[in-house]
Amino acid sequence: MLVVLILACGFSFGVDWVQGNVIPEEVEQQSIITVPTYVEKPYYQIVEKTVYIDHPVYEVIEKPIVVEVTKWRNIHPKQFESLEQFIEWYEAQGFTVLFPSGAYTVDCDDYAELVQRKALEQGYAISQALTLNGNYYGTRVNENAGGHVGNIVLIDNTYYYFEPNPEEFTVKKIINRD
Repeated sequence: MLVVLILACGFSFGVDWVQGNVIPEEVEQQSIITVPTYVEKPYYQIVEKTVYIDHPVYEVIEKPIVVEVTKWRNIHPKQFESLEQFIEWYEAQGFTVLFPSGAYTVDCDDYAELVQRKALEQGYAISQALTLNGNYYGTRVNENAGGHVGNIVLIDNTYYYFEPNPEEFTVKKIINRD
């Protein structure tokens, strides 16, 4: 233990003697650079980068869809050859009186549209015709006051107005085409 004590005292004396007897050398003055020991990093970084690819990538997604397709059977509709043929066609369709259901009301335009659709399905051209106070194209065709909808058909170069309601079916000649 005595030996450790002697060594410790000697070491202490030597350090003090060296520090006191050392002559500082002259040193060139250099610029001092401060390097921070901690750099705060941002929470996020926005990087804009455009990536070019050689060929596009397509992904097939299957999803059921409903598509309503209207098919026209004929670009040039047929014409009835005679008034008798037209009346036979109308009677053969079995048009009946339509009854309203719920909030839906049935009136003249519903009958006119029904007859027009049935004719188009079979390749015939029948149009809807609006009358005012019972007149169509200057001819008295019904006894209705105000507006009313019927149908018009071209038969052998003559236009005819007809009432599409099966309870009131009537046909009236309107005018020759030429």
